Amino acid sequence: MIVSSRIFGITVNGVKTDGFVPYADMLNHKRPRQTTWYYSDERQGFVIEACDDIERGSQVYDSYGKKCNSRFFLNYGFINPGNDANEVPLVIYLNQADSGYDIKMKLINEAKPFQKFRVVDNLDEKVMNEFLSWIRYVEFDGDLAQLYLAKNEAITEAQRRRQNNQQAEDSEDSDDVDLQDVFKGTSLKPVSLVNELKVWGRVEELARESLERYPSSLEDDRTLLAEDDKESKLSYNERNCVLFRVGEKEILEFLVKSSKRMMMLGGLSQKEAKKEVNKYDDFEGCMAYFKSVILPFLSSSSS
Repeated sequence: MIVSSRIFGITVNGVKTDGFVPYADMLNHKRPRQTTWYYSDERQGFVIEACDDIERGSQVYDSYGKKCNSRFFLNYGFINPGNDANEVPLVIYLNQADSGYDIKMKLINEAKPFQKFRVVDNLDEKVMNEFLSWIRYVEFDGDLAQLYLAKNEAITEAQRRRQNNQQAEDSEDSDDVDLQDVFKGTSLKPVSLVNELKVWGRVEELARESLERYPSSLEDDRTLLAEDDKESKLSYNERNCVLFRVGEKEILEFLVKSSKRMMMLGGLSQKEAKKEVNKYDDFEGCMAYFKSVILPFLSSSSS
C-alpha cells in the first residue's frame, strides 16, 4: 500500500506485472491526458509517447486517471482544484417503520438494510442512477407486486448477460453469483411522479444533513481561500483540507439545488416545465434525467 501510487501496470513478454519507473514517476497529473505509456518488448524498456505536440521546454504531464480528491490527497498528497470527479459518500437506510420493510428486505435477499453511494454532481453518471433507484425503493409505498416484478426483470437481465458471457470465452464476468442476489434495489426504474418527488425530497434532506455536519459553510470556505490567495496564511495541508471539503460541499449544494428544481418542475405542466428549464444555464448534468423521467410523468398527468 505504501507504494501503490508509485507503480505502473505493464505487460512484459505477455505477463501482466507492476514496475517502478522513477523518471516517469516525476510527471505531474493533468486531464485530459497529454501522454500515454507502455512497456515495449522490442525496445526492452518503458516508453512514454505524446498524444499531441508538446512545445519544447514545456512541462510534460501524465494523467493519473479520473479520481476524487480523496484519492489524490491520500495517494499522491495533493488536491486537484476544480476536479470534475469529486465524490461524497452518502448512506441511505430502509425505513424500519415502513409497512413493507420485511418484504423489501426479503426481495434483496435479506442483505444489509442500507446502501452506500459516492455521489457526484452529474445525474448522467451510473452511480447517480443507482443512488436514485435505491431511494425509489426506500420511498416506495405502492403495490408491492411492482417490486416483485422489478426483481424478476433484474433476474431476467442477469440470465441474459450470463448467456452472453458463456458465448464470449474471454469474458471476465463471474457466473457464480446467485440469481436471487442480483436485485439490490439499485435498478428500480421510475414508478410514478409522486414517488419521484418523494425521492427528491429525501435527497434534499440527506444533502442538508451532510452540510450541517461541517463546521463551516461553502461560502465561508470560499472566502477563506480567497483571503489566502491575497495573503498566504494557511499551511499547504490546511489549504488542501479546505479545498477538499469545498469539493464535497459543492456536490451537496448541487443536490439541494437539483432537489428544489425537480420538486418545483414536478408541479408544472409539460409546457411550463420545458419553458422553465430553458432559463437554467447550469442544468446540463440534469437535463437527460429531466427529459427521460420527470417530463414523461408531466405529459401523462397534465390536463
